[in-house]
Amino acid sequence: MGIPGCFIDDKMLICAMIRKPNLTIFLLLLLSGISARGEVYANMSADIFSSYVFRGLSPAGRQAAAALNASAYFPAAHINISQWYVNSLLQPADYHESGTMFSYYHYFGERFVASGNMTAYLYPAVPAMPFLTLEFGLAFSDLVSVIPYYIETYLDVILKSWYWKFTGGYNFDLFLPVNLTLSAGVNLLSYTRAGHVIDRGFSDLSAQLSTYISLKNWRITPKIQYIIPLDPSVNGSMLLQAAVNIGYSF
Repeated sequence: MGIPGCFIDDKMLICAMIRKPNLTIFLLLLLSGISARGEVYANMSADIFSSYVFRGLSPAGRQAAAALNASAYFPAAHINISQWYVNSLLQPADYHESGTMFSYYHYFGERFVASGNMTAYLYPAVPAMPFLTLEFGLAFSDLVSVIPYYIETYLDVILKSWYWKFTGGYNFDLFLPVNLTLSAGVNLLSYTRAGHVIDRGFSDLSAQLSTYISLKNWRITPKIQYIIPLDPSVNGSMLLQAAVNIGYSF
């Protein structure tokens, strides 16, 4: 889900909307007021993964998965709202995840961007996981550096996890534009996810190569990512993930 001014892809509180109609009305009125202030950039996309990877983990196992994503960015208010769904493909009942993120962006000129976000994750029927987790995040990016970089941190108040990720990216042109990113993830707290105890310390290293093809409002983004787990008891062996994203912006 692309945000104007950012080079890294990422992901409101849907569970509360389901059970609290008064909050639903409030959020709809809020969004109507925001959209009345100016333009709205919307994006819808679908992903196919050889294996779904979340912060170095493979929660759906090493099987193909698909995701549906939608986002709306309100430039006058610097607010983005996004929603996504993830499902295993071969055995859809094996894993299902959905999430809603509400983000605010602050731009320091054309170079630096900072953001804060709140994300609700729903895990229906995922063993050893609560139905709902709630996470708060901060991010900072330098978009004009020789090597643009991105720093992000997420604190889950339900799972009591605190994850940091550091990413550096480099763009160059061949016959198509190419983006190379290197990332490292760190857990500052030990916690349990889906029955696995995840220790403090480095969780994973990854390298991703991607390109894109634009056709009017459509964009096709193939990606390949090599992930080196640093907690073998949880992550298992190294993983090569292939994925493609097909998105439409309006």
